[in-house]
This record gives sequence, C-alpha cells and structure tokens, in this order.
Amino acid sequence: MTPCPLCRHSLARVVFEKDGYPYERCRGCGLVTRGGAADAPSYHDYLPQQTRELPALTRKRYDELLRRLERYRSTGRLYDVGCGGGFLVEVAAEHGWRAEGLEVSAAAVAFGRERGLTLHCGTLDEVRPEEGVHDVVTMMEVIEHVREPVALLQQVAALLRPGGALYLTTPNWGSLTRRCVGRSWAPIGRDHILYLTPRHVRRALSRAGLEPLRVTSANVEPHQILARLRRRRGAAAAAAGADGDRWNDVERTREALERNALLRGANSAVNAVLGLTGCGDTIRALAVRRCVATD
Repeated sequence: MTPCPLCRHSLARVVFEKDGYPYERCRGCGLVTRGGAADAPSYHDYLPQQTRELPALTRKRYDELLRRLERYRSTGRLYDVGCGGGFLVEVAAEHGWRAEGLEVSAAAVAFGRERGLTLHCGTLDEVRPEEGVHDVVTMMEVIEHVREPVALLQQVAALLRPGGALYLTTPNWGSLTRRCVGRSWAPIGRDHILYLTPRHVRRALSRAGLEPLRVTSANVEPHQILARLRRRRGAAAAAAGADGDRWNDVERTREALERNALLRGANSAVNAVLGLTGCGDTIRALAVRRCVATD
C-alpha cells in the first residue's frame, strides 16, 4: 500500500477483493481504499440517459439545500464541482445565484451548455476557477473518486471567500446498507478510490483548513438489503445494468416515500436515527473556510 491518503500510515490489510481489485483498510485510521491500477475512470465523457432529466424530488431537495445555503450569500457566487449535466447550477441560477459548474465528462458539459449554463470541462487543476470569491462550493459524490482528498479539499477551500461554505456528499462506508450487503454494496466499484466515514470526512476537512459545522449521514437503500437477503443480487446483475437498475430502484423508493405521509414520517425518524449513529448511506457535510489553513 502507498501511504494512506488521510493519515499517511504505511501499513494496511486487504479486507476483500472484487473485480480484480484489492480493497485495503489503513491500520492507522481505518480508511478503506481501492488498490490496483489507476485505470481511467468510466465516467469520462459519460452521460447515461437517466441523468438527462431532473426528477421532481431531486429538484425539491435542491430547492431545500439552496434555501439552507442562503445564509452564506454575499458575492452571490456558487460553484458546483462535479456538476454532471448542471441541474444544481440551473436551479441555483433560478434562485438568483451566479452559478457555475465543473465536470470532467465532456458529454455532460455539452448537455448543460446546450441549456445555457456556464459549465467548464476538466479538473480544478486544468480549469483554475477564480479563488477567494465564492460564497458556496458544492461537491456531491466527488471526493470518493480521488486519491488525495485533502489536496482536493484544499483546492476547494481556496475557491471560497473567508467564511464561505462547502457542502459535500459522499457514500458512507459505515452505512447500515454496506454492513448488511458487504462487497455487493452499490458504491463499491473501480471508479471509487476512497470509502470514508463521517470521522474521516471531519478529519479531511480540518486538515484542508475548513471548519466542519455539520457532518452527518442519512438514507438507507432497502432494496439492496432485501435483494441480498433474498439472494437475488449476483455478479451478473452487478456487471450488466446494475447502475440503471439501482437508479430506478432509488427513484421508485423515494417516490413511494414522498406519496405516503406515514412513510414520510417513518423515513424522517429513520434518518434521525441514522444521523445520530452515523449509519446512513450518504454522508452530508457542511464546512466553512477558516482564515488560516492547518495541517
């Protein structure tokens, strides 16, 4: 193992292998990383059909998120790192933000530009957005794709004005779903390099000079757990069409919860417990830029 990207400890043990890749746990901080070759990500120039439309529930969640981030508005600038086709950028613009996005997939950037959005194609190193001027940076489901999370967060912190906010999400290695289904957990795959817990996210944010205000977890994917219990999730499903099936399953579950008041209440209660225990599928973190970065 190369030194741990979070604590720089040099020893790890292999916890399992999948699709020819070893998955290793750092003996220092417990961070799980995917070993093996640094293959080109499959999401470059990738835009699956299901991501060309904004589900109504996702739109609602974007509206709610932007309302919570309104308290940080000063310059009015928002930057979405890993913006995909730009739906959050689009909704932010409707809320009055001067919003831009960054994405490595040329197909996704083209899709967003066709709708009049300001999207940039490449990485932060390649595009070099203006630093120190953004009220908010969002980064959803990105950090798990990189080998040096602290370096990425330092770049993001540089984009923010002092007191500006970063909101990020990432899959939670400590989730209930992952504990139930093991290596069949949907986020485990060659495109994901890091598998963090809320504790790891707090540590990475602090090392990057960001002050964590709230790091919690939410949501569970019952269809994955049920499929595991019924022994219906096999290698063939994971290899062919699993992403699209998972997307459809998630959307159907979310729609069912939204339609039923009793289920909505139960979901809120479950999310409260998941947040307290750190066992939700998705880590949600809010942090602000400090004046001086610390290591």
